[in-house]
Amino acid sequence: PNTFGIANGFTNFCSSFAQIRLDKVPIGVICQSGTFFHGFPEIRLVGKGIDIGNACDIGFIESLEYFEDDPQVKVIGLHIEGIPDTRRFLETARRVSQKKPIIALKTGKSERAAKAMQSHTGSLAGNTLLWDVALKSAGIIRVNDMEEFYDTLRLFAVTPLMKNNKVVIATYSGAAGIMSMDAFQGTGIEIGDLPPKTAAKLREMAPPWLHVGNPVDFWPLMQTLPNTALAMIEIMDILLSDDELGGVMFLQLAFIERSAEGLRMFLNYLSDTHPGKSFISALPGSSDVQCITGLQQDGKHSAYPTPERAARAFAHLWQYSKSRNGSQK
Repeated sequence: PNTFGIANGFTNFCSSFAQIRLDKVPIGVICQSGTFFHGFPEIRLVGKGIDIGNACDIGFIESLEYFEDDPQVKVIGLHIEGIPDTRRFLETARRVSQKKPIIALKTGKSERAAKAMQSHTGSLAGNTLLWDVALKSAGIIRVNDMEEFYDTLRLFAVTPLMKNNKVVIATYSGAAGIMSMDAFQGTGIEIGDLPPKTAAKLREMAPPWLHVGNPVDFWPLMQTLPNTALAMIEIMDILLSDDELGGVMFLQLAFIERSAEGLRMFLNYLSDTHPGKSFISALPGSSDVQCITGLQQDGKHSAYPTPERAARAFAHLWQYSKSRNGSQK
């Protein structure tokens, strides 16, 4: 009871009375509110969704077991108000998280929210610190809000796991690159020196006065070549081809003149030609909204409106990658 039922974007089926548009995205959502079937205005969170409501018959455990073996679902999102059989849930989640990432938004942190939750689905909130420990022990990534939930789900849906925590930032602006470095502070991701071979290749393109480091400043490198578009591709190919790097973040600024469609094609091309590399973008500017939305619809590359949101999602990707592949810093 008290549920929107189920939704499947792959078969264009939804049991809800509300009109909901669903897309064929490899995301499975298990929730206690139909709100999560709608997602954000520009983004659809659900490829497949199960709204368990009060969970009188079908609950989190059964739904996790279903998505565990579903080949169309790459990442699982949970909206949790409360779980009656916590021990069995954690045992199931621990097994499933070894196959697919699980992202959880556990609500009811404040006292008043916990009381409201009791009347919504009859759930007891529990101590939030205990939930932190319990979810982490099961390999579940806990997020704090809807924005972080959405950002993390869509990154896992299109981006491969990281081989290590070494990330390079490629940007048009030295100042923006420094701000991005600050965004990664305390995340477990290392913004260190460039691998020697990659640094040597970039120095061949650089003017004599330029210090080639991380972040990589695009602008001076591009001025030495006759075609700036081809220069961008060449620089990014060098970075994305380096096996010593675990990931690459591309940072574009709004004052650079370009078309949203051209940027979209550029980022999709790089993702297509380097499918094994963890690669994301931060596109901070109102003119980039169209590009970000288009990339989401394409389902090949994940881009964010701020470096902070990109860094936060990347950090979750690394933490899960580390638990899965046993990588060491």
